[in-house]
Amino acid sequence: MNILITKEQLKVLIEQEMTPQEQLDKFELYEDKIKSLFMGKKNVQKWKEHLESKYPSLVFRFQIGNDVLIAQAKIRPNL
Repeated sequence: MNILITKEQLKVLIEQEMTPQEQLDKFELYEDKIKSLFMGKKNVQKWKEHLESKYPSLVFRFQIGNDVLIAQAKIRPNL
């Protein structure tokens, strides 16, 4: 049986196999960490869920600053 996955699904699988430090480094280098503060609650929740699924070894906190919402990450404790 052949299972087809998209490039995006493969990318997520690869990212989940990274060490916690590799995930944090990738988040810090490549992720868009700043969103408009006016995104709306539903979109903010989707953004948070996206980050948590993409980087399962990290925990996220959001900070408001100058009309934007900023995502901050650190390695999840007890890993």
